Amino acid sequence: MKGKIFNLVRKPIKEFLSFDKDVINYMIMHWCGGVFLIYASLIPVLMNKMGLSIINAGIIFSIAAIFDVLLTFILRKVFDRVSPNTGMALDWLTESLPAIIFGFASTGFHFMLGGLAQKVTNILNPVYKIYENEIFPEKNRSLVYTYHFITPEIFTVIIYPIVGYLLTYKFTEIIHLRYVFFICGIGYLFVALIPLKKLKRVEPTKIIFNKTKSHIPKKLYLGASAQIFVLIGLGLTSTLLTSYYILEKMNGSIMDILMLEVVRAIVVLITGMFTKNLNKYISDEKIAQYGIVFFMIFALLMVIANNYTIVLIAFVFQAIGDTIWFPSHSSLLMEYVPKSIRGEFFASLSSAGKLVNVLLPIISGLLAKYFGFFIPFCMAFVMFIIVCFIYQKLLKQI
Repeated sequence: MKGKIFNLVRKPIKEFLSFDKDVINYMIMHWCGGVFLIYASLIPVLMNKMGLSIINAGIIFSIAAIFDVLLTFILRKVFDRVSPNTGMALDWLTESLPAIIFGFASTGFHFMLGGLAQKVTNILNPVYKIYENEIFPEKNRSLVYTYHFITPEIFTVIIYPIVGYLLTYKFTEIIHLRYVFFICGIGYLFVALIPLKKLKRVEPTKIIFNKTKSHIPKKLYLGASAQIFVLIGLGLTSTLLTSYYILEKMNGSIMDILMLEVVRAIVVLITGMFTKNLNKYISDEKIAQYGIVFFMIFALLMVIANNYTIVLIAFVFQAIGDTIWFPSHSSLLMEYVPKSIRGEFFASLSSAGKLVNVLLPIISGLLAKYFGFFIPFCMAFVMFIIVCFIYQKLLKQI
């Protein structure tokens, strides 16, 4: 029995270590950054403790999203030519700012500033896809994406329960919650050094924030459309909405909210280990479609959720869906996009995602407040059905 368990652990470790050094270092960078991302899960908690309603919270993030779109337009020429390494370093550097702002926040205006600071760092998101397109090997890209997706969850399983326990049972004052934000903010300053010091240098690629339609394959349009509808579905069922649901309707605690992330992380790790080579037997289009089916089950469960147990079960299905969908969908986009327009495409896709986020926080907040928390999840279910049809169309083109 011990031998089987040992082999079960040794095989993925050996497989992971077989990746190129640059790929491994890139993942390690995300491990380090992922540890400090815990502050994002705690933002709704702090807002709730400061007396902000779900509607006010939604309005704040919608306003921040509007500024995000405007900043993308104003600053686009600054990033016309930027090395992905420099872009990633700037991204981690600017990621420290919202954590620190939220640490000091006590009014709606302060939270809006923090949300705006988050959106500023999002401008640089396309550089990661450009870097991945360069260093992730084409022959086993889906496998690499699976490890890239699941390995940071190891640290979630370790860190989140500890922080959740301390903030719920030992250090329960708001000031202690703020300390976590400050620690995360400082931590990101050190993560910013990794792409400059430890990662392979990739030459600058032009990023254009516009809607160029020439030379883009039809499959790429369909794949991008699928991602946008998934973003809408997940945006309607965001951490903000779920956290307020648990805190207000179920009288939950910080531990309850962070345990959702822990359960999700455990499921991601297990699912990833069992599905990492699935594309050897099934096409990526079909795998991505299966992932969406699990998203649909998640949305349906959240529609009927009346206790914390059902929410936990729903998040299990969401985690399975995410683990199956993300690597296959990302691999598809990398396959479809011509290398000559990869920067332009990923930047445009990022901008489209930002436009989606302008209205979703306030829409989901208003719907939850006046019609019930189940309504946004019903709408998300519809979005996932649309995505299923998109993948079906892609399958017919194979």
